Amino acid sequence: MILAMPLADDYDYKASTDLDEGTHFNCGPGSSGVYRCVGVGDDVIGGFKALQRQINRFASVAGFSPITVDGEPGPGTLAAAQAVISYIQKNPATMTSLAPQSSVNSLCAYATSYVRSFYEAANTLGLPAGEGDPASPPASTPDLTQLPAPAPAPAGAPKKSNTWLWIGGAFLLAATAGTVGYVVYRRRQRRA
Repeated sequence: MILAMPLADDYDYKASTDLDEGTHFNCGPGSSGVYRCVGVGDDVIGGFKALQRQINRFASVAGFSPITVDGEPGPGTLAAAQAVISYIQKNPATMTSLAPQSSVNSLCAYATSYVRSFYEAANTLGLPAGEGDPASPPASTPDLTQLPAPAPAPAGAPKKSNTWLWIGGAFLLAATAGTVGYVVYRRRQRRA
């Protein structure tokens, strides 16, 4: 598996792989009771730190205080990322379309894409490089991001399900049937 996270202060734009909760990171309440995600392995933690550093590049222009770069995204990282996404979407110079994330888990799952998008948008807007960030991506980045295959999920681990798709489909079907029934009923009322 190729992981597109920057290792330490370097950037790898060659690959793009989403991260999986339970394999690459785990989320839950920390010792202080605040919900946060913790990367599994130095490369994922380094990637989360890179995400936080890229978010901090926008602090002065997007109207939020810089967040702590600890490699453990939590609600503060999510709120700052949402402010950055909103700022980027309002600025036509970036020509970037980013979907806002509603949870820390989903922000971490797509962290590789956000690091790249935030980095490119910040450079397009001429924002100064953050602490530990190169002024521009290296011309040739060696592929240092090979990871061993993820460990198999433990027995009894919850499996991903598409149940919400079935529920949404059933809701749409019921709404459509109700609308068609109402239209037919109204037409019969008018004829009578």
